[in-house]
Amino acid sequence: MKKKQSIESLFAEYIEVVRKLRKECPWDREQTHQSIRHSLIEEAYEVVEAIDHKDLDDLKLELGDLLLHVVLHSIIAEEESAFTIENVV
Repeated sequence: MKKKQSIESLFAEYIEVVRKLRKECPWDREQTHQSIRHSLIEEAYEVVEAIDHKDLDDLKLELGDLLLHVVLHSIIAEEESAFTIENVV
């Protein structure tokens, strides 16, 4: 039986995956706060739409997309020595 991971270890693993993508994926590497700002707004609207439709399965997915933006913006800021994900949390 697989042991359940703590939220802390899951989140740390998630952050490391996003950091790896930022370093190794050409598309992720070239993104800036400005270049992905429209996507952040779009994801927020999709969260609201899922809430309005009372679609909890979609809400779960859209919150995950929104979380990705929070982490990615935080990693970009960390690279710029502005702030870290720990500061956000």
